[in-house]
This record gives sequence, structure tokens and C-alpha cells, in this order.
Amino acid sequence: MHTRRLSAELSQLQERTGEAGYRLDELLNAFGDRGFGVFLTILAVPSALPVPAPGYSTPFGILLALLGVQMVFQRPRPWLPRRARSFRISAATGRRMAASLTRIFAKLETLIKPRCLWMESKLCSSAIGALVVLMGLLMCFPIPLTNTAPALIILLTGIGLIEKDGLITSGALVLGLLLALFYAASMVAVFYFGLQGMEEVKEIIKGRLH
Repeated sequence: MHTRRLSAELSQLQERTGEAGYRLDELLNAFGDRGFGVFLTILAVPSALPVPAPGYSTPFGILLALLGVQMVFQRPRPWLPRRARSFRISAATGRRMAASLTRIFAKLETLIKPRCLWMESKLCSSAIGALVVLMGLLMCFPIPLTNTAPALIILLTGIGLIEKDGLITSGALVLGLLLALFYAASMVAVFYFGLQGMEEVKEIIKGRLH
């Protein structure tokens, strides 16, 4: 089990980023036993945070969905195809990702702690995996906010898994279900009313928020 806070390890990772950047398998090896949580976090960051990384959402969404399927079936460690494992994140993007995550974890680590460990049960793990599959697939579709909102939910899920904080993980699960309902309502509106229906749904939501 890991003992160091992730913000310290991310800070070190940022400092030792070489000009060649990182391969995904190198990142997984760097964080040891954090497994699925590390991959979920790393793959969600380019779409969830203001990190300029065009072209990452669709391939990373597919990889996240693949990881989610493995979580549904209780695979103990993440597996990715050889070509995906050798995928390289550029040095510039890697530094921005590490810097953004370091800031996030440095702020959240006073609130994050191991709790609600019942979320690690097989049933909950499968439900979380199903959520990741759905959010990963949504990242692949050219729908407004599709990249950012699902990626943020996967990012929260990864943080919860890394730090064994079941409260954050369960919160991400609830948000994911609400987001899925929103997209379902949007698709129904588009099907029945065309793109104007989508605009009406957005206006209703904006009104509720205000």
C-alpha cells in the first residue's frame, strides 16, 4: 500500500519529465499499486482540465471505456493493448498535466482520506466500472460539453480510487448518473424536436441554475 501523498509524487514527476515525455506504461509503473485510479486520472486530465491537448478525447475515451469494462469484470490490474501502452504523452503536455494535478491534490488532500470502504465491494466496483464505460464513450461523441463533463466525473472517480475515498467515488457515481440522464433527455429532445429542442433543454437548465 502506498504511503506518500500523490501530490508529492506528481511534483517529482513534473521535475523529472524528460524531453521525450512519457509512455502510458511508464506512468503506470511510476505510481505502483494505484492501478486503475492512476490510469483513470491521467487519461481524464487532458479533457477535464484546461490543459491544451487537442485530439486526446476520443482515443483516451476509448481507452477509459476499455478500463471500465475491466473494472466491471473485476480484473485486478489494468490492461491495455501494446500499442496503447506505448502511446506517448509529449513533455509539454505531461508537465502541464502534472502541474494541474499537483495543484488539485495539494488542495484536496486535506479533505481526502480513506472512508466509506464499502465502495470497494465487488458490486460497487462493477457499478463504478460501468460508469467509467459510459463516461468514456460519451467523451467520444461530438456533443457540447461531452469532453469536459464526463472527463471530470472520471477524474473524480480516479481520485477516489487512488486515495480509497469512497465518499468521493460515490459522489462521482451520482453525478455520472445525473449526467447520463441529461444526455438522454437531450437526445430525446433532438429526436423529437430537432436541434431547437436541444437549445430549449439548455435554456431550461440555465434557468434552473440561476
